Amino acid sequence: MTGLTAILGKVRDGGRDREPGTEKLLELYRNRAELKREYAELRTEYEQLENELERRDRVHAQLQARLDGLENLLRDPCSASNTLVCYQLQAVNLACEKRLGEYAQELRKQRETKQQSQLIAMWDEQRELEVSAIQSEIGAQRLRQQGLEEQLIVKQQSLAGMNSILRLFKQRSIQTELAQLSECIELAQADEQALLARLDEVQNRPAPDTRGLNLATKRMINFLILALAQELYLYLETTGLAVYASEASDREPGVVDYGGKEACERLLTQISDTLSGLQKKELSQDVLSVRARLIAQRALFRSDADSIPVAETVKKIYPLQTENREHRLEANLLGESVWSLSRLMSR
Repeated sequence: MTGLTAILGKVRDGGRDREPGTEKLLELYRNRAELKREYAELRTEYEQLENELERRDRVHAQLQARLDGLENLLRDPCSASNTLVCYQLQAVNLACEKRLGEYAQELRKQRETKQQSQLIAMWDEQRELEVSAIQSEIGAQRLRQQGLEEQLIVKQQSLAGMNSILRLFKQRSIQTELAQLSECIELAQADEQALLARLDEVQNRPAPDTRGLNLATKRMINFLILALAQELYLYLETTGLAVYASEASDREPGVVDYGGKEACERLLTQISDTLSGLQKKELSQDVLSVRARLIAQRALFRSDADSIPVAETVKKIYPLQTENREHRLEANLLGESVWSLSRLMSR
């Protein structure tokens, strides 16, 4: 290190007493530092790639284990039937999730369009009021300017019609008045130009960005999504598949025993009919609106700024018939995120 310091000191002295080979030694030192830096970068990249390879190996091993487990299940007729039931129940869940997703997307689109139309209409109405006010100011300004111009013409004609003696005494005061009138006219013209520029700015003002939904609309959308989810759950309840479907959403094949081969075949037939019924089932918007209002009446939120209700307050499913209002089911669809409800909520 002492030798290198001495060399650098000689270089700083402007090259005096420079020893032979000093430049080569400095170049080698620079190259060594650059190589160390590049080596460190390559080492870091190598470790990252090695970690990624290990992660992928673990994922591959997990997938292979699942595949081996599925093959073992399918080798036995009874467990194969149970596995098929499990996957068919997951198909029911996927069908419900798809329907909810499409409904949520349609709701947001409709509400955004409606809200945007309302906001643009309000903005346009306010702009028209502003334009009308400016136009009134321009009209009043032009009348004032016209009056000043008429006064100027009268004064000019009065001065021109005076005899020489009267002009001698009044010419100076009249010219002062004429100058003042001319100045007032120029100011009136400038004010009119400013008003015209302001009018042009207001008329050509770009519309505001109305994208997004307000809190009240988000909450209503969420209530309607929950209403549809409850209606779908009630439909599955009538077919006897509600509990089976909710269990299958987060269970691996082979965990739940659905019975022997004959029991599984009956369930498969039942599931097939249910899937067909889900595709054909039409739900009135009026029915969903009534259920959404029932949900909204009991919903609580963690804060005034939240759009998603507390799950415990929206788990009761009330029948829509008034006489049976107290006969209700409970299903924490939002809390358990059945059919990915948490993801579908508007935030």
